[in-house]
Amino acid sequence: MPRVCASEQCRSACLRQTEDTRFPRADTVGARECKKGRKPPGKDVSMYRQHGVAFEFLNPIGTIMRNLLLSASLGALLLAAPLASHATNNGDLFINGSVGTTHSDVKDLNHKDDTGYGVNFGYRWNDTWGLETGYVDLGKPYASMNIFNQTLKAKLHVTGWTLGANGKFNFGNHWFVSARGGVFFSNTKLTTNFADGSLSAHDTNIYAGLGGGYNFNKHLSIGLNFDRYLAKAKNILDGTNHPYMVSGTLEYRFGI
Repeated sequence: MPRVCASEQCRSACLRQTEDTRFPRADTVGARECKKGRKPPGKDVSMYRQHGVAFEFLNPIGTIMRNLLLSASLGALLLAAPLASHATNNGDLFINGSVGTTHSDVKDLNHKDDTGYGVNFGYRWNDTWGLETGYVDLGKPYASMNIFNQTLKAKLHVTGWTLGANGKFNFGNHWFVSARGGVFFSNTKLTTNFADGSLSAHDTNIYAGLGGGYNFNKHLSIGLNFDRYLAKAKNILDGTNHPYMVSGTLEYRFGI
């Protein structure tokens, strides 16, 4: 189970009475360099100092560029799908929105549940399988504790864009089951009320989900879904965060 990174300096200064490590990692080498007025070697970073500790922000430009290239490629494929099947008139554009409960498995969070939402847009052939892209916000679970009569709080916020495929199987008169999966371009942000600024991490991960629901007609349906996401955050977490969302979904399909 992943944990929020923390240095021995943070633990000895702030967490003497607990075994949990709930605060962002401090780069002690970078801190020494920062005190000398020099940038830490070998990394393109920016530093800021809070309570005598220098926190490190890793430069995500390389990861962002890779994500943009992959997004552009998959996005072009998604936009080309309706044109490819327009002649046979056997597909539908769709848009759906989801709202539900999210849960994070990060060990050091003592408030792991929150409310999340997602929006998806895509194309489905014969109302059976298709491509999708969307955005998801997995809420802000947090850790809180009292030290010296003050409440310290650290929030972990995971959001991101998705690109993937989906499948739908209709049975009976109106019922269906569904599945989805693909690439999750995650953005993890850690903010606290005891230090200025925040820590962010970008990564390319995966997502998968299952669901079921009811078709009111050929255009409108409701459903219940379970979606699991992988969200690595190398400069924030030790290990991989595996948040999930259980949500209700409303979908509308545009026949073309």
